[in-house]
Amino acid sequence: MSERGADFGDAVRNVLASTDRQIALGNIALVDEVNDRFLVSQSLFVTGAATFTGLITGISSINQYAGTQTGTDYTSTSTSMVAVDTSHLQDAITIPVDMVLKISAYGSIGTDTAIVGYSVGILDGTALIACVQGKAQAIGGSNPFAVGCIINGDGASHTIALAYATTNASDAVRMSNNANSALGGWPIMIVDLTQNG
Repeated sequence: MSERGADFGDAVRNVLASTDRQIALGNIALVDEVNDRFLVSQSLFVTGAATFTGLITGISSINQYAGTQTGTDYTSTSTSMVAVDTSHLQDAITIPVDMVLKISAYGSIGTDTAIVGYSVGILDGTALIACVQGKAQAIGGSNPFAVGCIINGDGASHTIALAYATTNASDAVRMSNNANSALGGWPIMIVDLTQNG
């Protein structure tokens, strides 16, 4: 525990030592200094014995997932939505009932050898929960994309993945994956677990 955390704990114990009433602490800001994350606890109460009687109802966090930036684009000939990269652009996240998961993804996408349509979206397991469609303006060209959605908390684990598909199995969909932004950049996916309301 940091010195700030110890000071806060001492202050609470000093107040409680002189009272047997329950004290509502309300919204408490917590900082995970090791992982450099901002956390929030809510509905927290303590009693005269310095015993926690309330529950932490939600921990907020934001994580960003990114393509490998190797210079080798992601490609697929699948005409149904498939995960782009299960190692770097996918994760299993439990969403508590009083929270929501906000998901957004960005990048550049096109097709290989002809001007055909493509789709890019977000999967929750095998279910497609968000999708945008487009078509490159030139053979081998690509367009920027942005897609996002919200999942209401249900206490269950959700496997979230950036996904794509082509409309023609003979012409692969291609998602840029290059550290050089002039060559299309790389895909990112941001997930924000936050309090509902």
